[in-house]
Amino acid sequence: MTPEERFAQIESILLQNTSQIATLLEGQIKLQQGMEELRQAQIKTDAQIARTQEQLDELARDTRASIEDLVEMATTAIVQSAENSTFIKGLQLENRRILRELRDRRNNRDS
Repeated sequence: MTPEERFAQIESILLQNTSQIATLLEGQIKLQQGMEELRQAQIKTDAQIARTQEQLDELARDTRASIEDLVEMATTAIVQSAENSTFIKGLQLENRRILRELRDRRNNRDS
């Protein structure tokens, strides 16, 4: 192989290498752009996850408060019902006592 042929061969190899380097650099730039887009998407996703978690926490607090309110209302209703029942029983006893007294008075008048 002559020096000119050898030079041409080296030149050809260098041109191929330069072309391959340019292609690799383009690929690297596209990869970096893709990575940046991914990073931006991750930031947005993380922010959305944080907002969703805050909403879930708020919903849990509201649900817990609602349950506590319902339990309190049910407890109050049960206590009130028991008090009403006791009051009604007392009224019934008082009515019976009054009816007995009236009956006894009537029987005493008739005798």
